Amino acid sequence: MSLFFSALIHDYKHPGFTNTFLIQTFSEISTYYNGNIINLNQILDKSPLENHHLAQAFILIQNNNFNIFDNMKKEFFKILRKRTIECVLSTDMGFHSKIFGQISSKLNYFLESKQDKSLVDFFADQNNNFSKFDLQQEFMNYILHIGDIAHPAKPWNIELKWSELIFREFFNQGDKEKKMNLPISFLCDRENTMISKSQIGFIKNIIMPSFSLIISIIPLSEGMNKYIIKNLEKWMLIEEEENIKNRMNKNLDFSNKNENITNINFNNKLNKDSVLIDEIDGNSNIKNK
Repeated sequence: MSLFFSALIHDYKHPGFTNTFLIQTFSEISTYYNGNIINLNQILDKSPLENHHLAQAFILIQNNNFNIFDNMKKEFFKILRKRTIECVLSTDMGFHSKIFGQISSKLNYFLESKQDKSLVDFFADQNNNFSKFDLQQEFMNYILHIGDIAHPAKPWNIELKWSELIFREFFNQGDKEKKMNLPISFLCDRENTMISKSQIGFIKNIIMPSFSLIISIIPLSEGMNKYIIKNLEKWMLIEEEENIKNRMNKNLDFSNKNENITNINFNNKLNKDSVLIDEIDGNSNIKNK
């Protein structure tokens, strides 16, 4: 129940900006969750977005009309709250390497042992410093974290739509950063970000390694791997076609052309206008409404 609830509220009241932007602009959200000043150039803000989602969700359920846990015993609710806080905080991408490393090392050790026990029971027996509760929490954190970024593990039309929405959000942030004379955040520069290339890197470097662990933990999730592979192939095809077009039309500004674009040319097209994505014979036409 804790994991399901965490999935429901993990992005509740998201403002559409990254933690980095909120911290750099001294936003109201980031000031609620600021850390200690280490030196004059570094302030450690503690996952302001994730803390914001949690706080707003728990404030919401204090309202009797939305308190889905009203009949839950207090001791159980305390456990659910603790689990939920841990899970949602783990969705901060800043912790990806740490969380991935923890689960990867445990899983490799478990597989090498060739034990018949469950993974959690094995480590609870092997290491008295870990309780079963803490080990369960680690795996819950990882599952939610990967679920949060798992759109490449969904059918192409969903992956495409999520990518469109994410980069529209990123580019909006980049536009604001440019106006504020701030450094433009990674993948937020609409003039220089090639979306197909970024998605290829994301799938190869983050999604594929992460899902190899998920499949080991939850074997029934293996079917999602086919979507990851198919989506990677589609992005690679799109990148190849974009590179060909760029070589053939070096001096053309595609963002000003009033013609339909076969497949995807997201660059300079994801702007404040809405876009319509049509699936035609496995290809995508993106055009202004």
